[in-house]
Amino acid sequence: MYNTVTVSVLHVPAAPASVTAPTLATVNVAFGVQWSAVSGATSYQLQQTESGGRNAVTTPYSGSATSKVITLGGLVDDDFQYAARACNSAGCSGWTNAPHSTYLQRKGTQNAVPASGSTL
Repeated sequence: MYNTVTVSVLHVPAAPASVTAPTLATVNVAFGVQWSAVSGATSYQLQQTESGGRNAVTTPYSGSATSKVITLGGLVDDDFQYAARACNSAGCSGWTNAPHSTYLQRKGTQNAVPASGSTL
């Protein structure tokens, strides 16, 4: 009599194919950041890097959705770069950057332009 063993190998998911963020945002006005879904991913992380003097890196979202509504307050006349990665129990992919940074400006100079597909 032989025993049968089934082995399943879970791979780290691929990185999202694209990340979309607006080129311009206004202080305290919501805008959307989206990324493409990845087969085998169970969650995603969104990273935000302030390009100004602080170079602060934060993770404003971690969960199963492929978009996040963001509202930035306080800091103005600064650039922010967004990147997303896909995760599952085997680990996380590399980061995919939005193709450009998002410039945060003061209110009243121009309305924020939401990322395409944003549901605000």
